[in-house]
Amino acid sequence: MQAPHNALYGIWLRSASVSGGKDWLIFQVPNGVMTMWGKTGFVNQMSPVKPGKDIYHIAQGKRNKGYEEVATWSQAHGWSHGAQQHSGAQAQATPPVPAPKPTKPRRSSSQKAIAAVQKWTEEAPPEAEWF
Repeated sequence: MQAPHNALYGIWLRSASVSGGKDWLIFQVPNGVMTMWGKTGFVNQMSPVKPGKDIYHIAQGKRNKGYEEVATWSQAHGWSHGAQQHSGAQAQATPPVPAPKPTKPRRSSSQKAIAAVQKWTEEAPPEAEWF
């Protein structure tokens, strides 16, 4: 996950769920706080910069809702995970992104209509009329 180019510090939070979970990234930027969020592995939404907001207050609000800290980000070290964030150990450049869950292809409404007509014609007696 890339941090905004002007980020000073960031916190990555995650809430697990049966649907795959949700990630929140909160970045301190020079003129306020920027948040990004989305399903785990698909962070694709972003808020505009919120002037005067406190990154730690926002993060605590998410923790109160069940989110857990995944990593922190700094300009000097990039992303730091778990115990690394306080130990000074070498941090990874970016956190790993989980593989997307396979999805079952959805049938379009036209496919459903075709299947219904085929079933109806197979079950209809030969003498049945179409109209």
